[in-house]
Amino acid sequence: IRSLFSDATVLSAFRLDTPFVAIRIMPDGNPSFQDLVQGGTPDTSVTDTSHSALVIDDFFIAQGTIRYQDMARPRPLTRLIDSLDLSLKNFATIPRESGEYEFEATTRQGERLHWHGNVSVTPLRSSGQLEITSVRLVNLWEFMSDRLKFGVQSGSLDFRGKYDLDLSTETARFALREG
Repeated sequence: IRSLFSDATVLSAFRLDTPFVAIRIMPDGNPSFQDLVQGGTPDTSVTDTSHSALVIDDFFIAQGTIRYQDMARPRPLTRLIDSLDLSLKNFATIPRESGEYEFEATTRQGERLHWHGNVSVTPLRSSGQLEITSVRLVNLWEFMSDRLKFGVQSGSLDFRGKYDLDLSTETARFALREG
């Protein structure tokens, strides 16, 4: 009912159960959907975007699966991330005075990414806290192995820090602290 009194479509909750996403990088380095986004002419006839804003108080994906395939690497890489739970709180596509958001993703192996902070799209700025826990180093190494001159057999990564990102000027600024 908040949508009736707002310039945005408002959803108190949105949930997807067991979605599947396939991401494929072709041998030429372009994503597999590149041909769908090339050459299109945007429709500039629509100028009223006041009703295109979206607010989702509680967005949740349960037991999602992502298949990533990179055919552009010297040795092609295919990885499957399954049993992924993702939660996003207070998502909005409109500027807000107190734009605090929260995001969390966990895998079946207990790897966890948790972020909370704020984001402004125009101008592009973000600040917040990022926490990564129990990420298996072998998984990270497999994605970067063609660029590294060492191997990883075991171990895990835990990281927590605060950051500020500002892309509103010609000189991008990124600062990491307490991490």
